[in-house]
Parts: sequence; C-alpha cells; structure tokens
Amino acid sequence: MGAPLGTDELGRDELSRLLWAGRTDLRVGALAVIFPFCFGTLVGTLAGYYGGWVDSLVMRVVDVMIAFPF
Repeated sequence: MGAPLGTDELGRDELSRLLWAGRTDLRVGALAVIFPFCFGTLVGTLAGYYGGWVDSLVMRVVDVMIAFPF
C-alpha cells in the first residue's frame, strides 16, 4: 500500500508532511493555552486572596478587556 494521502508533484508523501507540520501547530497551540491559563490562575488567586482594592483593580481591567471585541 502506497501513500494513503497520495504524493505531491515531487513524489513526497503528503501524510508524513502533514504529520511533520502538525508538530509545530500543536506546540504553538499548547503554548497559546498554557501561558494564559497560568497567568489567569495567578491573577485570579491573588485577587481572591487579597480582595479589596486588588480585586476591584483586577475586575476593572477585565471589564475593559471584555468591552473591546477582538
């Protein structure tokens, strides 16, 4: 059985090229999830622990961020 997804015009296997390129995409996607998760957890924990003006400041910053669409 040959190449399941076929080959390109130079005879290279498309499946192997797809899997090789997917490594970079998965790495970028994982970093795009991990860093904001850690940052948000840290900020939320600090706002919840200290409360008061720290919590109010964090909530105002979040309100401003939510006010603007992407």
